[in-house]
Amino acid sequence: MIGLVEGNVFATFLQAILFGLYLASLAHCLRWQMLDDEGWRLRKKINWAMLIIAVLLFLFSTIDLAISLYMTIAAVQGDIRSYSYPWAVNTVLEISSMLVTDAVLIYRCWVVYARSWRIVCLPILFWISFFTSSILCTFYYTVLLNPKNAESAFHATILQYRFYILLYCANIATNIYATTAIVLRILKVARGNSSNSNGSKRLHNICRILAESGILFTSTSILSLVAIITESQLELRLFGDLTLVLNFAATSITFNLILIRVGQDRISNTYDDSCTNLQSPDNGGVLTTLQFQDHISDITTIPGDLTSKVGRDVQDSIVLITHVRDPVMSAT
Repeated sequence: MIGLVEGNVFATFLQAILFGLYLASLAHCLRWQMLDDEGWRLRKKINWAMLIIAVLLFLFSTIDLAISLYMTIAAVQGDIRSYSYPWAVNTVLEISSMLVTDAVLIYRCWVVYARSWRIVCLPILFWISFFTSSILCTFYYTVLLNPKNAESAFHATILQYRFYILLYCANIATNIYATTAIVLRILKVARGNSSNSNGSKRLHNICRILAESGILFTSTSILSLVAIITESQLELRLFGDLTLVLNFAATSITFNLILIRVGQDRISNTYDDSCTNLQSPDNGGVLTTLQFQDHISDITTIPGDLTSKVGRDVQDSIVLITHVRDPVMSAT
């Protein structure tokens, strides 16, 4: 059976590898958030909310890894007493990351449903349960640091264990509900916008992006829940340490992946529109390179509360830039 020291070494090693992958995803995420789709110029309009959250998650991940390294070194040196308070800080950082990403997911759901509070009432309740459970888990952990007697320590351990289970259940429920609601809404919009093939294709791509990221994060959360439930079995302690590390890394990586893939899909859709509009309607040939004046047109109104306005700035017959503005896209 792997001991406490070996388990910490394995978990920290995995965390360091995942942190490297996270840094790669963060670099790409910042590129799509701060720079134009083409070139290296700063965007005129930056989504500051998503940018700040990305930086905040980076700070959480960096501090968490530094503390994990400190605890691993302390464990190797036999200084187990140095574990208590750093471990509490790590727990707060990891839970805070999950709270932030869940809040962003609920916000996206709210925007996609045209800011309908009725739709997000249930995930908000899940999020409040998550937040309350995290506070209580932290409180009972502080009780365990300085227990009055054996009985109070026993009760604190039991209550902390139960609130940890409630915490992960609320997190999983939030992700399943919000992701499913967003995907169903976008699919409904895509069916109503079937006449615009490029727009419908892009909406389906966004559905796939959100679904894949949601499945990835929900899967790691379920593994973490299983690890919490089975933590009393010493032979599964390494499994618990590794799954908790994996879930924490997946929180930040999936957040970045959504922004990266939506940005890549946006520019891919721009190229598709360019190729489509450069074809002659009569013979399929390429239009001439004559210079035209700028033209802006409103294309399609999607049934329901969502409206898609496509502004086209045509400088010549070769350059075509399409900007899509609608609640679905602004939510990402």
